[in-house]
Amino acid sequence: MMKLIKVSAFIRKRNVSKSDFATLATIHFRVRGEGVDIKAASELSINPNYWSQERQGYKNRAALVSEETKLHLHNAINGIKEKIYAEYTDGVDGEWLQKLIFCYHHPDAFKMRKKKKVAVRVIDWANKYWQEKMTDKHQQSNVRGLVRRLESYEYFLRKIRKNPDPVLTVDNMTADDLLDFQHFLENEHLYVEQYPEMQQFYKGHRKMGQRSMNMISSLMIYLRTVQNYAIRQEATDNNPFLRYDMPKFLWGTPIYMTIAERNSLLDLDLSAEEDKMLAAYRDMFVFQCLVGCRHYDLVHFTTSNIMGDFLEYIPNKTREKNGAVVRVPLSKKAKEILARTQPDPETGVLFPLSFNFKYNTAIKEICKRAGLNRLVSWLNPKTRREERRPLYEVAASHMARRTFIGNLYNKVKDPNIISSMSGHCDGSRAFSRYRTIDDNIKRELVDLIE
Repeated sequence: MMKLIKVSAFIRKRNVSKSDFATLATIHFRVRGEGVDIKAASELSINPNYWSQERQGYKNRAALVSEETKLHLHNAINGIKEKIYAEYTDGVDGEWLQKLIFCYHHPDAFKMRKKKKVAVRVIDWANKYWQEKMTDKHQQSNVRGLVRRLESYEYFLRKIRKNPDPVLTVDNMTADDLLDFQHFLENEHLYVEQYPEMQQFYKGHRKMGQRSMNMISSLMIYLRTVQNYAIRQEATDNNPFLRYDMPKFLWGTPIYMTIAERNSLLDLDLSAEEDKMLAAYRDMFVFQCLVGCRHYDLVHFTTSNIMGDFLEYIPNKTREKNGAVVRVPLSKKAKEILARTQPDPETGVLFPLSFNFKYNTAIKEICKRAGLNRLVSWLNPKTRREERRPLYEVAASHMARRTFIGNLYNKVKDPNIISSMSGHCDGSRAFSRYRTIDDNIKRELVDLIE
């Protein structure tokens, strides 16, 4: 029995002048029927002045377009429609339609292995990896971010560079491709400004900024993880990372507040009604300074995490690695902050999730009001050059964690004791980033040989 669906091609109308022959609009496809109404973009495009919705292709009087071009578009649109009619089944969704159109444009995107069709596109393997192998929501989000960057990159290759086959595959990806993708990540903010249509791959409406090299390193590491996953699944034996120099992570000297500076935030008068939200942020930040947790854990603490005089929790970041419970004694100041917090009545969350919004902006404002303008040497993560900045300008949520670890280390100097409260894994290389050997420790060492 023939499936009762209607397939149509359309463009999202753009206002272009009749003399504008350079602007192109993407051709989309829509599938409608009983209980289904889905849409997806294709890789076909046309000048809006030439589009005929009735013909679903070029107008009859598109005099400046060759008959060969008209026929090519006509055949492509009909080819996609025929493929949709042939493969449509009940229960399909927009993702199915997008993949079907992609396969039309890239018939070699899959290969046969052990009599099964196996995807070779890197994006497909990235999606497969985070859906099947990752349980941590933060890491899932990072890999989904990689997918968006790969989609943006392939769009750039296809539309801007006019590459006829821009798809990265696990079989054919080379070290040169990796280096080109790295350069794209370094300059994507410039491309988005130059080609506004690329904004579709960037979530949110704020202006896209330049990425730090550490962020780019993270994305390339996730890409390597995806490629290794495809290798382990015997989808390919290609490993382009063997010939690619991964950009190195670079961390400056850890910056943290002194105990006196931290306490000055508690002494700050934020009793005015207009400062009510700022006062809540202040308590949240100082509490984080007193227990040394990560921000993700902080906003998920509930009343059940308070066990007498201790804060007890399993850090989300290391939950899958060792599942170790962290117990941090609550200081007098920490208890005072908890006493004036208002946990969510239903969930018991100590610091409601709504406080996530603009948390770092609030921290900077609080530190500025408290006069924390001590000049510090700060490594700009984008330029990788040292800058002298007032402390309040570089203050952010992670400074709370460094403040906890740095001040404790200056008192105790035992990384094992401190890491048991900070939630680092044993032997963590990251631990050294949160502490620095200050002048007092150096003096004590010199005194030993006097």
